[in-house]
Amino acid sequence: MKQLKRSISGVYLLLDDSKKVVYVGQSQDIFKRLPNHRNKTWSYFQYEEIDNVDKRAEMESALIKKYIPVYNKMTTKIVYPFYVNRTPTKVRWGMMRELREKYKDSWDSLSSRQVRHLMYSEYGCLVCHATINKDLHNKNYTVL
Repeated sequence: MKQLKRSISGVYLLLDDSKKVVYVGQSQDIFKRLPNHRNKTWSYFQYEEIDNVDKRAEMESALIKKYIPVYNKMTTKIVYPFYVNRTPTKVRWGMMRELREKYKDSWDSLSSRQVRHLMYSEYGCLVCHATINKDLHNKNYTVL
């Protein structure tokens, strides 16, 4: 007798060989969604079944913020209400030092867009990612 496969909706994590989270996603049918990630390097996955759409979105957002996965494009999903590019350099560097300490496990693998998203979500400060990229390559912010 052929067994019917039940669709499972929820939030899922893609992990690399070292069990580090590289992507967080949500889907109405996780097992149909997983093959779409063949362009990403991952070895394992975990999922949590969540039927409610709002709870899935909330859980996905919380997990992205927690793990800062390399394949998630966080800044493309956010509509910023304002744009501030005049944050004083020493203030910006202070924020980056605090973020580096808070996210020390994954800091070196973050892109400038991910740092930009963190600065906005943690401090409400939006800086263009070109400026952040310049700051990340300028090691002076680490010693102030």
